[in-house]
Amino acid sequence: MAGVAPRGRAEEAMRNVPLLLLPLAVGACVSTIPITSITLAPPSEKLTRRESIREVIGSHREEIRDCYLQALRTRGSIPDGKVVVRFGILADGTVKECQVEFSSMDSPMLERCVQDRVLTWVFPREDAPRTTIVTYPFLFVRNAPEAPKPPPAATQ
Repeated sequence: MAGVAPRGRAEEAMRNVPLLLLPLAVGACVSTIPITSITLAPPSEKLTRRESIREVIGSHREEIRDCYLQALRTRGSIPDGKVVVRFGILADGTVKECQVEFSSMDSPMLERCVQDRVLTWVFPREDAPRTTIVTYPFLFVRNAPEAPKPPPAATQ
């Protein structure tokens, strides 16, 4: 696949370790079109609410991965799948409630662990006194498929 970087030593060592994939946004896509120029926007003082929420969720990736590993150790095997949670973030940044909207994991232990972890997260404060409702999918893949390797370059 064009544009895919070769695997490093750390990635090779983690190949057989269960992975947690966190999508950046619903409908996000990855482009393999080469970038010919980059224009930088002027720095903003503040991240948008959506960006700050994604940043906090990403910073807790290992907690969610630990939920998966704990459930895996308890059950012995868990299918690949998705857990979608819906939670409310109060203006002060605390999470009000968290519930599982959908799960294909067949693991109440995993689902409960994800809920419990999300409830402890703290997001940036919001100026407006309102609750932000977030629906977020966590994708779990035990052994992510490797990208096909390009054929070796011809040497003369």
